[in-house]
Amino acid sequence: MNSKNELKELGSRLVEESQEETFSARGAIGELFPFVFEASARMSSRAISRWLEENGVKLSAVTIAKALRNQKPYWEELFEAIEPAARIFEEAQGCAMGEFLLRDEVFFALESRPPALDVITAEGASEGVGEFAGAVAKLKDEWFCFSRKTREACLANVELDKEESAT
Repeated sequence: MNSKNELKELGSRLVEESQEETFSARGAIGELFPFVFEASARMSSRAISRWLEENGVKLSAVTIAKALRNQKPYWEELFEAIEPAARIFEEAQGCAMGEFLLRDEVFFALESRPPALDVITAEGASEGVGEFAGAVAKLKDEWFCFSRKTREACLANVELDKEESAT
């Protein structure tokens, strides 16, 4: 099986069969990491890997263990995803991120308050309210879905004031 045609045929079969395989989560560890972190309190890396595979995502126990040993990049990725929404909320409610990102009661109390928007026109006001509502929705869906322990672990690995210290 050394001819070019035989190798091309083999390669084509490999590609065809790979499309029938369980989803390989090469890049999914970043998306799944906060959930893996929470599950790791009660499950081993092997058990998490096995559970994910049973549910259609192939992610090796080695990959999971490596991610749990080197958590910082995954926490940074999570924080970078929610930071713009957190900054909008922070500015609109006049409350530092560190106060509401860890304390559900503060976030949900402020969320119901009208945002302080610096706008000149009525058109700008509706745009600002929409932006604020989008930020609230993002924080609820992508941050407050995690336990306080998970959020604390994330914030322990990121610099909350990086934008302010850069100025």
